[in-house]
Amino acid sequence: MSTSESISSPSASPSASSPPGTEWSVRKYADAQLTERTRGWTLRRHIGVAFALITVVSIIGIGVLGFVEARQLINNEVEGRLSAVQDERVAAIERGLANIRSRTAVVANDPGVASSATRLVEAFGTLEDETLTEEQAAEVQSAFDDIVESDDLAARFTAVGLAPPTELTPLDSSSEYLLYHYVIAPDDDERSALADPGDGSEYSEVHAELHADLRAITDAALLDRMMLIRLDDSRVVYSTDKGLDVGASLQNQSIGERSLADALEERLLQVPSGQSIVLDFTPYVARFGEPVMFTAAVIRDGQAPVAVLVGEIPVSALNDVMNVGGAWELIGLEETGETYVVGSDGRLRSDVRGWIEDPEGYLDDLGDADEAAAIRSTGSTVFVQTVDTSAVRAALNGERFVGESTGPLGDDTLSVASTIDVAGLDWVVVADLETGEARQPLDSHLLRVLLAALLLAIVVAIASWWLARRMASPIAPLSEAAESIAAGDLDPPLDDRSADEFAHLGRQLRRFAGALAAERRALADQEAATEELLRSALPDRAVTAVHEQDLELGDLLDDVTVVVVMLVVGDSETGDIGPEAELLSTLVSDIETAAADHGLERVHSSVDHHVFLAGVGRPGVAAESAIEFAVEVGPLVSAVADDTGNSVRHGIAMSSGPAATGVVDPVGLTYSVWGRPAREALELAIGGDVRGGVILHPSTIDALPAATGDSIDREPRSLGDDEVEVGVLRAERTVG
Repeated sequence: MSTSESISSPSASPSASSPPGTEWSVRKYADAQLTERTRGWTLRRHIGVAFALITVVSIIGIGVLGFVEARQLINNEVEGRLSAVQDERVAAIERGLANIRSRTAVVANDPGVASSATRLVEAFGTLEDETLTEEQAAEVQSAFDDIVESDDLAARFTAVGLAPPTELTPLDSSSEYLLYHYVIAPDDDERSALADPGDGSEYSEVHAELHADLRAITDAALLDRMMLIRLDDSRVVYSTDKGLDVGASLQNQSIGERSLADALEERLLQVPSGQSIVLDFTPYVARFGEPVMFTAAVIRDGQAPVAVLVGEIPVSALNDVMNVGGAWELIGLEETGETYVVGSDGRLRSDVRGWIEDPEGYLDDLGDADEAAAIRSTGSTVFVQTVDTSAVRAALNGERFVGESTGPLGDDTLSVASTIDVAGLDWVVVADLETGEARQPLDSHLLRVLLAALLLAIVVAIASWWLARRMASPIAPLSEAAESIAAGDLDPPLDDRSADEFAHLGRQLRRFAGALAAERRALADQEAATEELLRSALPDRAVTAVHEQDLELGDLLDDVTVVVVMLVVGDSETGDIGPEAELLSTLVSDIETAAADHGLERVHSSVDHHVFLAGVGRPGVAAESAIEFAVEVGPLVSAVADDTGNSVRHGIAMSSGPAATGVVDPVGLTYSVWGRPAREALELAIGGDVRGGVILHPSTIDALPAATGDSIDREPRSLGDDEVEVGVLRAERTVG
């Protein structure tokens, strides 16, 4: 029997024909239904849990999306920074090697060098008739024995899988003769400058005449050492800095350099006149196994080859380029970033940052005990440590690698790697930063998100409880009324005097209490209306947090001379400069033109001082160019002072060393320079002489040739809390 059949209309009374106990059965059934319903969750709990779940899911979803996006943004920023650093290191290596090759070719094409090489080759041939005493020959052999017994030689050769030489002897009597008189007999501090050992040989006469000029040419070309090689047998007939390879043949497996000899036979003679080649680092016996890089060019007399000029490039030259004087953080590599070079054999060509900063700690972290022992013995990671990473492998395969890899010690890194474009060198330049440091901002961001999510979850839980209680409170009286109706009370107490939906529901309960089916339909309609109301009352929430930060990088560190020009115009008491402001503007323009003529770059101009840089993008600090410019400023100021009749005074100060330049205000496009030289030059200029003098910081004087520096007057000046002895160039007359 259905429930609707057990309930009469509000005005009806139980039928006399109803079976006994029917009313009691209806109440018992209603009580059972009520008990079943109360076992589940209440509406208040449903609403609260729904609010909480929606919020928690939203927080988790937004947090995950934010984390992924932040990780990608950080990776892109770090990879972009590493790419810029790596590109600049590649360009620096390519520029440096191009300059070395160019200077080598220029020296080889010098007619004077060709004449000198011809004479030395001929003079070397006369040494076949020269001999040594037994004692002298024994001293030469003893020097060769010292090389064989050298721990460094054995360590370097063993590290690259080569067997070190077990026995060395001079090639012949000519080699033995030169070795004794130019290497063994002279003291160490006299050997390089020795022009004539006084042995009376024809070779020594020619050597005495040419040695000083050839050393000067080598120094001007910025080569570590220069050798002249005879073509027919690859014999070293001359070197500026005499070593145990003097007189040796490069083809000799014991003391020579086979890769250089092969280059002479296979490549060098086919290189057009006016060009040169470079050869990769390789352990050189004459340098006790130290890796040496060579540059070579054919010396020609007209079109006829005379000899080969070979220059040495030490590892320190490449280290200077890759490690920027230890200023890793200044170029954006932070605390763990580094740049290094790896050859096609997987071995390092430059020392890595970890070894430079903490040698013992680096060796402790190195997993290969044999490599660690070899590095400790040789004092360098170059040509000893193998770096076989995904970044290096991809670059050697011709790809530009940007992404996650490992460093020299196996640490996880973000890396950028590519090869250089230099013929004969399969080098990979790598820039990397440890992943932990690169993603430290991400960890901080994740912690902030978790804390915010926890706080938000607490707030949402409290709000959900309050909203659920408030929204469910009108339901309780209606629920009690429904229970009463189900129990047979067709006149339950209902407050239906308000105009809201719940009062309307109460009136409907009163109106349709006599017909349970109609009541149920009305109740279903009201429940649908209530559900629609609840859904319309639930707002959609979206919280998005985007944090962006732009970083400006200065240009890479460069060795420069910073020049500050102070101008004091007009009456020092009133500041009146008269009507000739246009001519003073012309003076500034003339000074800037003079700076450009001397290769200086203008960095900053203000009312009373102007800042210029010498040596940007060039080897050295260009101190001489800076001084030439400073001297030229005086006549320019004098001309304006004479033309306008105004008092125009000037003073100049300069300092040299590493400095960085870059955009420091992206909105105003302000370009500036910072670093020790800028600070020192400005302080000396502000506190210096504005009567035409030029003040030279000791760093600038040290960068000048010795003769020039010694000729400059010195006087003490205050610089910060210290007193330094600066150079002063006095003006011939006071301007204005």
